[in-house]
Amino acid sequence: MSKHSKSNSNQKHNPFVTIFVPVFNGQNHLSEAITSLLKQTYTNFELLIIDDGSTDLSLDLVANFTDSRIKLVQNEKNMGLASTSNRALEIAEGKYLMRLDADDIAMPDRLAKQLEVMEANSKITVLGTQCELFGNSSGLTKLPLKDSQIKANFLQCSANIANPTSMLRMEFFRQHALRYETQYPVAEDLGFWVNAAMRGAVFANLPSALIKYRIHANNLSINKGSYLVEALKPSRAKLLTTWFPELSNNEVDIINPLLHMVGGKVTLTKQNISDGTAILERLQSQTQSSWMGEDRSLVFRFFNMQIAHWRAYL
Repeated sequence: MSKHSKSNSNQKHNPFVTIFVPVFNGQNHLSEAITSLLKQTYTNFELLIIDDGSTDLSLDLVANFTDSRIKLVQNEKNMGLASTSNRALEIAEGKYLMRLDADDIAMPDRLAKQLEVMEANSKITVLGTQCELFGNSSGLTKLPLKDSQIKANFLQCSANIANPTSMLRMEFFRQHALRYETQYPVAEDLGFWVNAAMRGAVFANLPSALIKYRIHANNLSINKGSYLVEALKPSRAKLLTTWFPELSNNEVDIINPLLHMVGGKVTLTKQNISDGTAILERLQSQTQSSWMGEDRSLVFRFFNMQIAHWRAYL
């Protein structure tokens, strides 16, 4: 159960876009994130902030803002990021849902630029952007731009869509009743993207960085690295069985850990490595056609990179 606060105005507001910010103990950076969103050059949006049981000053910080576009929702207890994100999908009123994490910053023209592309390209279901990294690290991401490249990278569980940059076409997600899976505390976005792709979603990334992504010690993906090995297995297995239907369940179980590369530790026997790399080589000789538009050349390049990595241990 959740409780809704009243918005800061009784005026009727019909937002074209819902901007969603999930919050859990975000007092250190939340005000900066909210301010960046309220300064967007495009203004017809609702700012949906869902607080997931914060015990710090997050709610007080939200209360300091008087903008009528802010809608605050409070979970009665901590439900986790996936469940909180599902509430946003249920509550959002906009044609589009744009996301920002509570410790990141949106560029002033982010909403306008993503909205322009989504309105001009009705086939795009999910649109992301690059990120400007700051804090404990700096730099720019180089995420792939095309649908085929993004889908190929789902298998390596990285370098596809950066969740806090995403804008969703809500008609598609409402039509297919898509929700985040809640069994793991991390990597909920990958399963969400994979399930959307299975139903025909089209992905794209813009070449410009439209958010500042903060790198710090409390980043969820950093703190939960030990969960990643198990959390990513179901999505990889789903892709493998769909893209390569000739694989048996046992073969999927053998090669799945060989494809893990984004956190946590995988320990394999020499027999595991030998059997798994042989299967990956076999797939490249037997299967060439794309199932959901994924770039098979990128998929096989990833296979070969992992084959070389693991065979170094033989």
